[in-house]
Formats: sequence, C-alpha cells, structure tokens
Amino acid sequence: MSNRPRKALIIGAGIAGPVTAILLRRAGIESAIYEAWPYSKGIGGGLQIAPNGMHVLDEIGLANELISRGSIAESFDFYSQSGERLGSINRDMARRFGQPAVNVCRATLNEILIDKAWCACVSLYFEKRLIKIEDRGDQPIIAYFSDGTTAEGDFLIGADGVHSVVRRQVVPDGPQPFDTGLIGFGGFVPHAVLDGRPIGRHVETTFGKSGFFGYGYCSPDPNDGVMWWSTQPAHGMDAAMFRALDHATLKQHLRGFHHGWHDPIPDIVDAAENIVVTDTLDVATLPTWSRSARC
Repeated sequence: MSNRPRKALIIGAGIAGPVTAILLRRAGIESAIYEAWPYSKGIGGGLQIAPNGMHVLDEIGLANELISRGSIAESFDFYSQSGERLGSINRDMARRFGQPAVNVCRATLNEILIDKAWCACVSLYFEKRLIKIEDRGDQPIIAYFSDGTTAEGDFLIGADGVHSVVRRQVVPDGPQPFDTGLIGFGGFVPHAVLDGRPIGRHVETTFGKSGFFGYGYCSPDPNDGVMWWSTQPAHGMDAAMFRALDHATLKQHLRGFHHGWHDPIPDIVDAAENIVVTDTLDVATLPTWSRSARC
C-alpha cells in the first residue's frame, strides 16, 4: 500500500484556489493549482473582505499584511442622489466579529495570495485551461488541459469562478450563469479626488433612480488608492459593447448617467482612467457541488 501524500488538483488561481491550497498543505495534502490565464499583476477592481474572510486570511498569516496594503472600512454609508444621508450598516465590525472589514485592490489581494502559496511550496501552473475531467473510480482523477497536457490527483477542487468548467463537468445539468441585466463600471482614482469630502474609513454608496454609485479608500497609495464603481441597467448593451467604445465616449456615458448626482461623484468620473466594464452575472443555487468524494 502506497504511503504517498494525497494530492489535490485545484482549478483556478484567483482567491479561493490559493487559500485552499495553503490550508491543504498545512493538513499534509499536496496541492497543485492550474490557472487558465497567464500570470499577471494589476488586473481587477476593488473589493471588500468581510470579517469572516479576514479570519481565514488571519489563519494563514495574511490579515495584517492585507490591512497594511488595503484600508479598513468602518461602515457602509448610504446616500440619495441629491446627497441626503439615508443610513449606515456594518458598523464596529472589528469589535463585533474579531476582525475588521477591509477594502483592497483585487490585484493586490491576488498577488499576496499567490506569493504565500509559492512560499508554502504549492505548485502553480498558468495558461492551463481545463477542458475535461476523467473520474476513474478508485484510480486517480485526470484533468485534461487545452495545451494537450494532463494532471492526476486524488481529488479535484473547482475554484474557477462564475464560468466554472469544473461545475459544468461535475453538475452538467446544473444551472448556468445568467445575465442580471446590469452593467458594472469601475476603477481607481487618486486620494486627492476626495479632498473635498473626507470620508475617513467609510464606504459611501449612492442610490439613484435607476442605478447606484460607490467609492471608498482601498489602499494607502495616494496615486491610485480610491476604488469606485457604478452599477446601472444595461439597456440592451453588454460589457463587450461598452469596452469597444473609446475612453472619451465611455466617460461621456458615465457623465450623462450620473448627471446631477452629488459631489464628489462628478469629480470621480472626471478623474477616472482605465475604466473596467463587466457584465453582472449570477448563478442559481446548485443542487450539489461534489461527486464521488473518496478522500
């Protein structure tokens, strides 16, 4: 009987994949991560890690680093289109849950996690696009990739996002991603854009008649440390159509949609560069998310 360590194949090197691999290594299980895209830095917008996520990052020794490279968010404050304050949620998170909520650039978070995984001796392979999984009963699972290579492991974990190939293999008749009819715009602007509205450690979100706009600090970097986003009805256009527009036309669209909204929203739109546009997708609850668990 072989005494070799069990091995996990993890598909996807975003957020969940590296964290899972690090924790599996700690449990004595070898892990290899396969990512469809080339290794890259600087991709993505801003996001917030809630206290439960921060507890996971603390477990792998990364909470303090994330706080130092991100920005603690002490509340979500809501405003009307004219600037009237409507209310606030998620206050005193650190006191209530033992960890704060932290805003961070997704690229920064991904860089931290990939570096930690490498330091934990996790094998990472990029430009490995999964095309098929072969489950052979009591034999190792085989993952097939588009470049003609394969990999074998005792079990396979899907962490490959909303368009998950693993999900389609494991639950072929399960629900598929669907478009919610909303388009998301976003990016980063310098700290100086908020000089006229010192928001401190608060995320501010404005609800308009047909969309919303949000912003908050996500990094100590004064040149690129404020994240912003605009969510609005697609009105028959998808993200690819918006991305095909030149920068001036895209910015003019945002100016028009948010015309008359309270300060500093017009200043944020004017300062926006490298605007990211994404479709807003969702997936219905899955009937199951596992098959033939043998480990």
